[in-house]
Amino acid sequence: MKIKKPSLYIDLRFNGGGEDKISYKIANRFVDKKQIRHYLKTRKKGTNSFKKLKKRYLKPKGKKQFNKNIIILTSDFTASATEVFVLALMQLPNVQIVGDTTEGILSDMQFFSSKMINYEGIGIEPDYYIVNSKKDIENGVDPVLEKALNLPLWNTRD
Repeated sequence: MKIKKPSLYIDLRFNGGGEDKISYKIANRFVDKKQIRHYLKTRKKGTNSFKKLKKRYLKPKGKKQFNKNIIILTSDFTASATEVFVLALMQLPNVQIVGDTTEGILSDMQFFSSKMINYEGIGIEPDYYIVNSKKDIENGVDPVLEKALNLPLWNTRD
């Protein structure tokens, strides 16, 4: 298949997380201006209560930012800091998500999207919901990837 213009495919289907700060460092490479990435409430040490809601921002980092089409592949195994990465990028107009709803275990903190939606316990829904069946895997096909590769190109920032 021929890709008509630059696109980046990020396969996070089997990524259980890592460190939020790494998610932010990577996400900052995909924005060309400062913008809200999400809101956050951190837990008060030794309690079940939370501190005041704070805004967190994406800020351009590095000499160049990638602002072409970005397609993120997710599954119900996409979790924790990986979900934080998806949460940060999902608001961008050049990003689409394909696959299954993420696991919904972002952190022991409370993360809210830029639209004030908390995905803890429910996961982040993709733009295109597709899952691979056992039969697909046995037959060596990947409908999630096929859908991603066949999405119409929508980025108009050229």
